[in-house]
Amino acid sequence: LFNHQQNSLDTMNGDDKGMREVSPELKLLDLTLKNASAIQHSSMGEFTAIGSQEILVARPGGAIEVHRIESSDDDDDDENRVWLKMIMRVETRSVIRSMEIVRLGGEKRDLVIIGSDSGNVSVMDFEGGKSKVLHCPAFGKTGEICIQFICYRHNMTNRC
Repeated sequence: LFNHQQNSLDTMNGDDKGMREVSPELKLLDLTLKNASAIQHSSMGEFTAIGSQEILVARPGGAIEVHRIESSDDDDDDENRVWLKMIMRVETRSVIRSMEIVRLGGEKRDLVIIGSDSGNVSVMDFEGGKSKVLHCPAFGKTGEICIQFICYRHNMTNRC
């Protein structure tokens, strides 16, 4: 990379040796025009804050959203207003096959286990409004072990 930068500087200074340098660095931008509105998977738990009810939603295209259920506490009104507030959105750029909620012993918040179509199983944490992948082992290109994981996920996430 350093030699390429030096050659580019020589070309700019007029020391052209008959070759034109083309930058090997290519920067791509991947954006969606419109977010998906369908929901593939949804789960309820406490992901970002202790004691708050939140809904985790997986959308087509690999987007994961965390929505908090909020309500108005007006004493004047007889009716309480309830709405969803989106806390965060994470683009995974993958095909999400399964999503399960797990709470480790002694923890007060939930973790998310996500199985993708490529055979990866990721454990994600959404502490403080930031997403963090805690563990992401690859189980081969075919996803055979990922399919076995999906079959036994009920036993793993069953809360007693």
